[in-house]
Amino acid sequence: MTLERSDAVDTADCFKAFHVADNIVKCTSFNYDTTGVSPDMFSAVMEFNLVCDSEWKPRLIKSMTFVGLFIGAALSGYLSDTFG
Repeated sequence: MTLERSDAVDTADCFKAFHVADNIVKCTSFNYDTTGVSPDMFSAVMEFNLVCDSEWKPRLIKSMTFVGLFIGAALSGYLSDTFG
């Protein structure tokens, strides 16, 4: 299903057109805009090519970080109460 942004009648049609798993593009090469950035500086997205079909990886990393923080906070609270 292809739908141009100007043709979207309501937000539901626009969401379906642009957020369907079938629309994920398999990339073969990447060209990043590095205007105003020194040549030796890279972002995590540029370093690990977290674009196109790997776009889900940063979100997973963030989610796992917060799960770990939640478990660590609960565990450290229990340990500090138990052992002083």
